Amino acid sequence: MDETKDFDSKITTHTMKLLKTALPYVNTSEQHFLSIYLKFSEFLNTLQLYTQEKGSISACKSDEKKQGNMIEMVNALKKVCHDHERETLDMMLNFLQAMQLYQTYSEFYKTTEQFKELEGTNPFAENNQMDMLKAFLTPEQQTMFETYKSLF
Repeated sequence: MDETKDFDSKITTHTMKLLKTALPYVNTSEQHFLSIYLKFSEFLNTLQLYTQEKGSISACKSDEKKQGNMIEMVNALKKVCHDHERETLDMMLNFLQAMQLYQTYSEFYKTTEQFKELEGTNPFAENNQMDMLKAFLTPEQQTMFETYKSLF
């Protein structure tokens, strides 16, 4: 289920949905009042939901697996973004996936005895892994990769 709609369903009543649907059809002065009323009602419902859940909004509680998962977050954000924003998120997603691949290779080869013995000649040593990952990226993504690499 779409997480945004799940949260909205917790704070928006059926009457509020009806008013939102009718909003474009009423006079401008009534639109002003109704829109403020609706947003204020949603705000009050959010506060009430938060206090009922004792510090955590249940609609925001998702799978423990999702929490901290940047790739899933970027994919969820792409569903509500404009095209130009989606392009930026795609670049970020490619970078995150490349970093995840790099970490997987690093962890795999660092945990084996063979890697420790052959570290000086292993084609999967850390520097060579970075070069391998960069080969899968476009020149623009390689530049971004180098920028982010310098931050870590």
